[in-house]
Amino acid sequence: MSPADLSVCFVLPSAYGYFTDGVEAAGGGARQLSFISRALADELDVHFVVGDYGQPAWEVVDGVTLHRAFRSSVETPVWRQPGRLVRLFAAMRRANADVYLYRGYPFLATVTYTLARALRAEWIYSLGNDSHLTTDIDRLPILFRTLFVRALDDAAAIVAQTDVQAEMLRKRFDVPSTVIPSGYPPVESTAPHAERKGILWVGRLDRQQKRPHLFLDIADAVPKATFDLVGPDGEEPAYNERIRSRAAELGNVTDHGSVEPDTVHDFYRDAAALVNTSAFEGFPSTFLEAWRYDTPVLSLSVKPSRYASDAADSGYADKDTEKLAALVRDVAADPSLRVQLSRPTYEYFQEHLTIDSVVDGYRTLLGRIRVDK
Repeated sequence: MSPADLSVCFVLPSAYGYFTDGVEAAGGGARQLSFISRALADELDVHFVVGDYGQPAWEVVDGVTLHRAFRSSVETPVWRQPGRLVRLFAAMRRANADVYLYRGYPFLATVTYTLARALRAEWIYSLGNDSHLTTDIDRLPILFRTLFVRALDDAAAIVAQTDVQAEMLRKRFDVPSTVIPSGYPPVESTAPHAERKGILWVGRLDRQQKRPHLFLDIADAVPKATFDLVGPDGEEPAYNERIRSRAAELGNVTDHGSVEPDTVHDFYRDAAALVNTSAFEGFPSTFLEAWRYDTPVLSLSVKPSRYASDAADSGYADKDTEKLAALVRDVAADPSLRVQLSRPTYEYFQEHLTIDSVVDGYRTLLGRIRVDK
């Protein structure tokens, strides 16, 4: 079977909002797969299993056939609702693909692997967050941990986003992987740094990983700068309320809440800098979205050089909140420093991290897979 004859199906229920208006989109991984699927649809038969938002059982958007699975819910895990698994299997069977690709949590990885093999198809695992190889696996029941290891061993391919993730896979599971970074479409123009205002934070209000409370600490410590908080609520209502209330109390913070995927780009374009307060990441889409607009990234705990050149670490605070506050203070006041910090990562993005480069990686990977159907 030649690559042109290959049928591939991406599986990520949270991605539907990146194909249609009026549905909340969630997660950088979902956005990435929406980019990749659209780009490959010009040459392959591409399908995508998405969540149930009341849409038709199947529809075609930008050349990608979308298949409705189950209604997503953060309150009820999949393993408590066998009916959701039935709907997932029905959607995957309707796609009738040669290869199924899933990106994300180990539990649903084991499920999609099992269903793909039941359909006599190949399966690819695309690693998202670093935690998918550590704490997320350790929380699984022993049966699913065992099945996840089997899925990795039997995968047609495994995609890591960074060399660090590839090494994690090798050390813990002794499996090879192909490193394909995340990417983003380039933009035609960027805003002059002298005209930019506001220090930006973008993400879900997640206490353990994203830690927006630390962003508000920085805003409190740098009262002369203005700050923009952008993102939907997380899974802890009490924490969400604390963050929203504290943001409202700080006179230099504007809480924009959840915004449409296309609207968020205006914030990156106009920001003096993006601040990242995450405890850990996979390949943060927020970095890519900032870099493509020539916007500097100031990061508390996640080392930017993991995803770009060593020069990216000029904005790294090495887990020191006082150092991060000093960086924010300086960048907010000095447009020339913004240029100095942002230009190396902007150039690196243009050369290595555009979506075309990423799609080339997936195209090559899929071309190596042999399917007998």
